[in-house]
Amino acid sequence: MKLDQLRLVSCIAQNELAALKNLLVDGGYRLFEIDGQEIRDERTFLMKSRTVLPQDPPLGDTPNWDGWLDSVFGGLDALGEGRVAILWTNVERMLELGLPDLLVANECFQTLIGTVSDLKTGISNPVLLRVFLVGTGPNFPP
Repeated sequence: MKLDQLRLVSCIAQNELAALKNLLVDGGYRLFEIDGQEIRDERTFLMKSRTVLPQDPPLGDTPNWDGWLDSVFGGLDALGEGRVAILWTNVERMLELGLPDLLVANECFQTLIGTVSDLKTGISNPVLLRVFLVGTGPNFPP
């Protein structure tokens, strides 16, 4: 596996996670891992991700996608790291009940990747953000 062969949002097999982490650390990435074991829909994703991802301002008790985008953008800006990777494990759990929400999450990740890399959005220093959807099953090839 090589980083330059992966998309900015990539599906990765669970059994490749350790190798991926090593690759990212060697590449100078700051890692944030969201354990998706209990994530089934928008609400559970937003609640779990707010305990892991940097935020500025912090998400409230009833987060939504727009607030999440603003908060994580601000958190990544304040973090000041040039390379960041979000690893969301057990993503296949969300396929069971929350496929529409998973598609919205992917769209939000794509938006966030674009905004944190562009000085025109007001970010202090551009961030190369990569997102890895890690899971088991046929949607997560080795």
